[in-house]
Amino acid sequence: MNLFLRVFADCQTTEDAASLQSQLLAALGQWRPRPRAEPQQYWKMPQYFEFTYNLVPPSQEALEAIHSQAQTGWHDTHSLGEHSCVWNRTPGTQFLVPAVAWAELALHQ
Repeated sequence: MNLFLRVFADCQTTEDAASLQSQLLAALGQWRPRPRAEPQQYWKMPQYFEFTYNLVPPSQEALEAIHSQAQTGWHDTHSLGEHSCVWNRTPGTQFLVPAVAWAELALHQ
């Protein structure tokens, strides 16, 4: 199984991305985040950088605990062997850190 998190966050420079990476790693610390790649500017929306992580343990309980870091804004889907969640920032909401604008959290078998 794999527990995967992708985040798009407000970020202007690679220096800002490095600082934000540290904040995200701290916020996700209990799930032992392993970055899948260096943060990259998102080509479709250059005001965002993309951050991706594998998280441990890859379990439904961990997904639910991470999911609970934002009380609203999630859209969940379930299919055979997969639970996928997408979060969109709306006024008054936050997920992990204020800069996060969008997130995908998925548990794959």
